[in-house]
Amino acid sequence: MPLTLMTRLLTPKLRGFTLVELLVVIAIIGLLVAIVVPNLGNAKALGRDSRRVSDIKNIQLSLALYYNDNLQYPLSLSSLSPTYMSTVPKDPKTGSDYYYKVYNSPKTSNCTGNYLPAIYHLGAAMEITGSNLMTDDN
Repeated sequence: MPLTLMTRLLTPKLRGFTLVELLVVIAIIGLLVAIVVPNLGNAKALGRDSRRVSDIKNIQLSLALYYNDNLQYPLSLSSLSPTYMSTVPKDPKTGSDYYYKVYNSPKTSNCTGNYLPAIYHLGAAMEITGSNLMTDDN
C-alpha cells in the first residue's frame, strides 16, 4: 500500500465544525431573533387589544340588560356586578377600569322631574393605532 493511504487508515478522522462555520450559524440565528422578537411584542399588544374589544362588547350587553330591568343606565360599572356580570373586566395591561360616563337625557325623567341616566359613553385606550379590530368586529 502506498504510504498516504496507510497514513489515512491509521490516523483517526476528526469530525466537527470549523470556527467559521460556527460563526456563520450564530450570525444567522442572531438575524432570525432580531426579526422575530419585535413581532412578538406586537402580537402581545394585538392580543390585549382584542381582549379590550371583547370586554367592551360584554359590558355593552350587560348595560343593555341593566337598562331593560331599570329603565336607566347605572352610575358606575361596579353596579353591574354580580347581577349582570360576575366581575367587571379591567384593562388587561394596566388593570384599571374602562372609561365609563353616563349622561342624563331631558327626554327621560321620573315622576319627580329628575332626569335619568339614559345615555352612556364606554371606551378603552387601544395600544395599536390604526388597528382594524374595531371595524372588523361590529
